[in-house]
Amino acid sequence: MKGRVLSFCAVLPLTWAFVLCAVTGCSAPLSPQYQRYRAAVQQRDALPLKRAQYYAENPEGSEADYHFRLGEAYLSRGEMEKAYLEFLQTVQLDTYHQRALLYLAFFVAQTDDDASMRIITRRVRQRDPTNPLIQEILALRSIQRGDLKKAEKQLTQSLQQHPQSLLARIGLSLVYQKRKEYARAIEQWQHVLAQAPDHGLARMELARCYWRANQREKAVEQYDHCLRLYPDSLPLRLTLAALYRQAGLLDRALAVCREAQRIAPDDGRVLVETARVHLLQGDADAALTCLNKVKVKGGRVSNLSPTVRQLISLAYFKKGDAVRAEAELLEGLKRTPDDPTLLIQLASVYLAQKKYANAITHCQRLLEVKPNSWAARFRLARAYELMGDSERAIGEYRRALVDARGLEVAWTLNNLAYLCAQVNRNLDAALRWAQKAYHLAPHDATILDTLGFVHYQRQEYDDAMQYLKRSKELSGATPTPMRLYHLALAYTRKGMRKEAAAELNAALRLNPPPEAAERMRELLETLAD
Repeated sequence: MKGRVLSFCAVLPLTWAFVLCAVTGCSAPLSPQYQRYRAAVQQRDALPLKRAQYYAENPEGSEADYHFRLGEAYLSRGEMEKAYLEFLQTVQLDTYHQRALLYLAFFVAQTDDDASMRIITRRVRQRDPTNPLIQEILALRSIQRGDLKKAEKQLTQSLQQHPQSLLARIGLSLVYQKRKEYARAIEQWQHVLAQAPDHGLARMELARCYWRANQREKAVEQYDHCLRLYPDSLPLRLTLAALYRQAGLLDRALAVCREAQRIAPDDGRVLVETARVHLLQGDADAALTCLNKVKVKGGRVSNLSPTVRQLISLAYFKKGDAVRAEAELLEGLKRTPDDPTLLIQLASVYLAQKKYANAITHCQRLLEVKPNSWAARFRLARAYELMGDSERAIGEYRRALVDARGLEVAWTLNNLAYLCAQVNRNLDAALRWAQKAYHLAPHDATILDTLGFVHYQRQEYDDAMQYLKRSKELSGATPTPMRLYHLALAYTRKGMRKEAAAELNAALRLNPPPEAAERMRELLETLAD
């Protein structure tokens, strides 16, 4: 049991760590108790509770109770492996120590160790046959194994017997979140908060549910409440920064990152998250400043994680140094030759360098490692498209749709539609694909351009102008030459020669590729006749 449980402890997710703390009332990692031990965390080998101190405060205490309290102290510091060992020692000294058994039950519930789980469950029920917590922990195990129907049944039964059970409410909330039934999850988290207004897990997960249900104002309100409760919580700030980044709220994300740097200026996680935000803002130099600090902190450059290596490569790529970007990725692949992050980034670099054969090679290599990789399949299709092999490109885009999720579906449909429109074939299907992509992402300038261009190819010029003009508006100060060219084509067909010439001249000032520039000049000449 020991080895299997410890392997789990090393990667215990933060959400499950919170749930573990709810099992017997121990404070969660983001609690005042966590802050109390924060200094000790800097010296990981220091005991948070010394034996002499324990017996001085508890003259009638026992060795089993000492190890139990030591386990809770480790738990509050987030040191799961050490906490597990202390709870195990507690049970070795006191076979039926209920609270230690419940902690152990939680740990074992996340593993495949059925034998240990049966032993623990039997011991708990021998002393307390109606203990609700062990039933709820078994339900959490069902969640971990993906059996959400069974977990829901177990937790609902527990709530019928014990309506005030926080753990059962938490478990049900997690079931609904995994099903993406956010309204039901929100209702359960609100029940938890009605009983425990300052419950850290409930606040954070309620905020997460609001965010995913697109109720972002309510989500931010909950996160702000969490920050008032735990002003020095680094994990909370990192979570909030990542959510803002993913939502495109980059100024807010950067502000949260700066607050996190105030708490932990040299923390690698903070530096990496800050670099991600800088990259999205187009500030590659600021990103490299953060990532170079990670390099220095990590010691040898060869020890850089694939994520850091990929971000460094991306920063150089944004600076226009494709050679350095490629070199960073190749160096990383020497250590982890099958890493998906590095392989897909390298394929992207090769696409940008027009090294299509190399891009295809690395996409195919990634598909050997991850056969269902949408990113690899999408870039493989793009490589064939840029090589002029429309048949193979369309086939790969269709395969990519199988594994696409969320906006990936919109991007894949968009490329399919545009490719068919370019070669002027299967325009009925192209229109269906473009309309579906538009439905998924109605404010994406690229998708609007594609929809407009498909209408143009179908000789539906009024519809074409509607979408192409909207695409230009959404592009703001940075429209691409081809978007302006497509709009010029539509103006030309409508007899609006002056407007078409203005768009073509604007497109030529943006230095389009030579072949596209030639087509634009040819159209300008016909307009001048």
